[in-house]
Amino acid sequence: MNEIQIIQQHLAIERQHFAQVVAACTTALAAPRAAHEPLIEACAQYFEFAVTRLQPDAIAAARARLQAARKADPDRLSEHWQAFLQMFTAACNERFATIDELAKRNESVAQWRNIGRLDAESIVGERERFARVQAGLSGAP
Repeated sequence: MNEIQIIQQHLAIERQHFAQVVAACTTALAAPRAAHEPLIEACAQYFEFAVTRLQPDAIAAARARLQAARKADPDRLSEHWQAFLQMFTAACNERFATIDELAKRNESVAQWRNIGRLDAESIVGERERFARVQAGLSGAP
């Protein structure tokens, strides 16, 4: 496996995890508050990392929406989280469309490194946060 394939593999896992955490958060929001709080917190911690992976122009807005969701009053919690999840999903679609276009053009390793923005710390951090979401799912009703 060459370096480009390794980068592509990690980006594919990241894409899959992003979608799974959005689904987990959506599921958690449908549960009673006491039951969903630990999973929502695990999702929020995951998203703190995940927004750093978006296109640079989307990061600040995504962070602001995430903070609004985390600080929302209980009666508006779902509304704020849904707004964040919609924005995050749209920003992810944009990021991964850029990655898909890059794959079609057979670009250099340098281009893949630039768009991938991967290092050992970010890979391990993402996997640890994802594992906490998965653990929260197994504890959810």
